[in-house]
Amino acid sequence: MVKNLGARTLLIVVVLALSVFALYKWEPRYGIDLKGGSTLVYRVKPDESTGVTENAVNACIGVMQKRLDPQGLQASTFRALGKDQIEIQLAGADKAEVERVKNKLTQLGKLEFRIVAERDELAPAGIQFDDETKKRQDIEQKIKEAKDKGQIPPDPYVGPQPDKYRWFYYTPKESARATGVGEFLKMEPQYAVAGENLQKASQGSDSLGLPAVHFELKPDKAREMGTLTGNNVKRRMAIVLNGYIETAPVINSQISDQGIIEKPGGYDSKELKDMVEVLRAGSLPVKPELLHESTIGPTLGEESIRLGYLACLIAAGVTVLFMLIYYRLAGLIANVALILNLVLLVAIMVLFNATFTLPGIAGIVLTLGMAVDANILINERIREERAKGKTLLQALKNGYDRATIVILDAHITVVIAAIILYLAGTGPIQGFALTMIMGEAASLFTALFVTRTILAFLAEGGMIKELYMMHLFKKPNIQFFKIMWPAIGVSIAFMVVSLAVFFMRGDDKYGLDFTGGALVQMSLKEGRKVGEIRQTLEAMTIKDEKGNEKPKYPDAVVSAISVPGEELSEGDATHFSIQTPLAQKSGDDEGLLVRQFQDDIEKAYHELLVPKGFSAKSPIPIDTTDPALKPLGGGYEFELGVEGRVDATTVSKMLGDAQFTPPPVVKTLEQTETLTRFDVSAKHADPKVSGDPIEIERVVRRMAVADGLRLPDPFPVVQSTGPTVVKDLKNKAVLAIVLSLIAMTIYIRVRFKNLNWGLAASLCLFHDVIIALGFVVFFDWMGLIHARIDLNSIAAFLTIVGYSINDTIVIFDRVRENLGKMKGTLKEIINTSCNETLGRTILTSLTVLMVVTVLFFVNYGHGSELEGLSFALMVGTVFGTYSSIYIASPLAIAFENYAERRRRIIASAEGGDTGGDSARGKQPQPPKPRSSPNDGEPKSKESKKGGSGDVDAKSGPANPTSAKGEESRVSG
Repeated sequence: MVKNLGARTLLIVVVLALSVFALYKWEPRYGIDLKGGSTLVYRVKPDESTGVTENAVNACIGVMQKRLDPQGLQASTFRALGKDQIEIQLAGADKAEVERVKNKLTQLGKLEFRIVAERDELAPAGIQFDDETKKRQDIEQKIKEAKDKGQIPPDPYVGPQPDKYRWFYYTPKESARATGVGEFLKMEPQYAVAGENLQKASQGSDSLGLPAVHFELKPDKAREMGTLTGNNVKRRMAIVLNGYIETAPVINSQISDQGIIEKPGGYDSKELKDMVEVLRAGSLPVKPELLHESTIGPTLGEESIRLGYLACLIAAGVTVLFMLIYYRLAGLIANVALILNLVLLVAIMVLFNATFTLPGIAGIVLTLGMAVDANILINERIREERAKGKTLLQALKNGYDRATIVILDAHITVVIAAIILYLAGTGPIQGFALTMIMGEAASLFTALFVTRTILAFLAEGGMIKELYMMHLFKKPNIQFFKIMWPAIGVSIAFMVVSLAVFFMRGDDKYGLDFTGGALVQMSLKEGRKVGEIRQTLEAMTIKDEKGNEKPKYPDAVVSAISVPGEELSEGDATHFSIQTPLAQKSGDDEGLLVRQFQDDIEKAYHELLVPKGFSAKSPIPIDTTDPALKPLGGGYEFELGVEGRVDATTVSKMLGDAQFTPPPVVKTLEQTETLTRFDVSAKHADPKVSGDPIEIERVVRRMAVADGLRLPDPFPVVQSTGPTVVKDLKNKAVLAIVLSLIAMTIYIRVRFKNLNWGLAASLCLFHDVIIALGFVVFFDWMGLIHARIDLNSIAAFLTIVGYSINDTIVIFDRVRENLGKMKGTLKEIINTSCNETLGRTILTSLTVLMVVTVLFFVNYGHGSELEGLSFALMVGTVFGTYSSIYIASPLAIAFENYAERRRRIIASAEGGDTGGDSARGKQPQPPKPRSSPNDGEPKSKESKKGGSGDVDAKSGPANPTSAKGEESRVSG
């Protein structure tokens, strides 16, 4: 049956051993929803000329995402906060990785080539080295201080004529900063290279073999580089990266399109990798400044996580049990392959440092359900061969040979689509594409290689003589095309209604990923669990148009967070982040909606919140009639709360340090172990601040932090948030999906020698996604399920595309096979092919449907992300199965009819013969492919009649569908 059985067995053992070693050596990386992570908040520093715009913030987010998660596998989220801030959530990152990420995110990624100025050029410009030494030392100290505080260093020193010459430091090592090593560089002409100017950046080595960066420029920049270097041969040219000189070699000859960035001693591996990623990702349009860093707990509560894992285990168990019951020994072998598939897929994801989220784990389970598809197809083929009287070994060989063609077609189609998604998409779309490719590769290896090796070992060793399988569908004889046009009419109606519902729903159908919303961070007096906070939030209701109560914030995301100086414990937390989409309509004031959300949170948790550092009425103008306050000559009075036991002298000194003059009057109102409250009367030294109560509060809070005091604040952060998927990324996602459909169409055209079949398959996919989308939006609108359109939904719709194309490809492959051995119209041949593959179609749909149904019902009503994802997959599975028969096949026939009519019209116009099969009413048959499973094999009597068994070429299979499930002996 197979050659080199020993070598195949050894390969399987080696793959399994390497997979287990990878799982033992490296721990899986879990997502924020399961394990939490870290949050970084950056302020985008405005450009001096243009300031900060929404486009600049979005551009920064795009570049940061490319640098941090270029493959989209780490499930990191990026969103705008307010107008000039960016929040980044890192899944499962330790302290060392967070520091490395911060370094990558703050590099400008700006590459420049500048000629080093000579001393005789600098003197006429008024630059003397001795006079500049002290200034350079001062700026070096400022750079060191900024670095020590984790801040962005100031710009390099600017000389008397910044438009002509400017001082740059070498890469900031401690030694370089201490000795003041740097150069004056010529600023005209300027040769700055942004990320989009680079053709390629890669890791390499310099002339000494030390690690270095190799780069290639695009043609337009290559010409500029040629001019610059050609005019300055034998002079030194500095390569400036992120404002620092990396190296300044002598130009020996003209350089145009490529070069090397090197430094003495070479780069270390992580430094080199980070630099290449920064250059590939492009330049940041404006400078980001780190404002805040915190640790975040899991966004899912313990109950949601438990139910999610339980659903995945049950779904996997149902799949394994079904295969074991239906296919017996063959099912047991398929289950062994599925387990290896799971181990292999998880190991690959661990090696890629992919993040495991709850929807991702559910996706892995779904991958197993879909991997059963190949095993079912193989087993059904083996059954057919045994029914023809073939020996077990011959049946195994023929079954695998003929099933392999179909399986390869289906998997290659999905992989091609995934490659297009990866190349044209970005972020999460790329991550989904890579995961899809990994899953398809693992499925092919286990289904075609592993199971075949095991069966060959058992059969050739005489350990099995026959295979037993249940047989629910013996020889169905359904005339599918009797209701072809009514079925198409129903599908069109569903699509029209789905699109209408989609557009009528408005922005309410989108989740946080696409809409943005409001973010409130709150501080509590004592610890609470995430689940308790979420339950209180879910209890907040609002009445809809019909007077029915529904959750006011059903899509809110709750997570525990840390504050500086505190560690986030495993149990209760005192600081929480709550984020929700905003139901914003045209003309609504976003700020008002955010404040309304804050008010609702304050009402819901008012008994738990810490007291305000500033009372609700403060600051208020001072009563200058009070003799004790008259010396202040004006100002404001406010109540101030400080955490812990603090005396009035400490607060008075804090406020009096060159901020409030004359000295403030501070009285202690209340003191406990956890909080001390004061009455403060003070006048700020700055008249502008004195007239602004809000600014007074900001100044006091800033001073408290500087003096190591903590002022309690129930809501330290209240702001609007942008979507995690900005408009540019949305457009790329749509483009990627469209291009993937085109790629699948082209593959089917090449593989099946017929463009009409490719168009039919693509329209079938469009049909499935539109209807699934409509069902999700409608059922969520009616309050029957909780499912918003977010990144998880997009993954579900892409999964539907992959699943549906598999079903369609299997039917088309059987049609192609039957065209080589059957007579009859194309409609008759397709109808027969649909009947012959019906058992496989139903069984594979059943296994996937069992998985997603378990995921749906276990998570239903618990607000889990799996509820919406599994519902979309349930609808997609049902309609994907239906459309493969009732949409793709009829469309193929309709396109062929149209093509034939055009051929007859053209032939008639040219005076040609219009007879033949077309004149007799038969459908034209697509040309036979170059190779077929039946090539070189003599046709049996049954084949001459029109197919295997008792199939009649004109009427299809003779026997009706068997309604009984029985066990059949497949050994003949």
